[in-house]
Amino acid sequence: MFGKKLRVLMAYEDIKQRELAEILGISQVTVSEWLKEKKMPSLNKMKKLADYFDTSIDLLMDNKDPKQGSGKTIKDLTENNLSLDLDEELFKALESLPAEFKQDLLDVAEKLNEKVKTIERKISKRRPK
Repeated sequence: MFGKKLRVLMAYEDIKQRELAEILGISQVTVSEWLKEKKMPSLNKMKKLADYFDTSIDLLMDNKDPKQGSGKTIKDLTENNLSLDLDEELFKALESLPAEFKQDLLDVAEKLNEKVKTIERKISKRRPK
């Protein structure tokens, strides 16, 4: 579960394994092993990850999946241009989440919305007028 969560956070921040490794002062192989769940980071590295991704160690370590088995990552949602309308399926998934995950999900949604707006501004600047 940790590897999946790390992958989602990396996709959201658009950061590559090599970049994360440099930031943390570790090898790219170590990041790869975390993503494949062959190894887990030390408490010190976990703290650095939580700080870098502006989240909590609890969220990184919790074994519950906030997407309730949807199998979709933030990257999947944005790459496939799926709308993030709060339809019935999403409401059902949200209802079953613990309160702390609901807030974390709202925080991620706000950050994603900001990122989309930034991308849209960059694209509109590139378009010929």
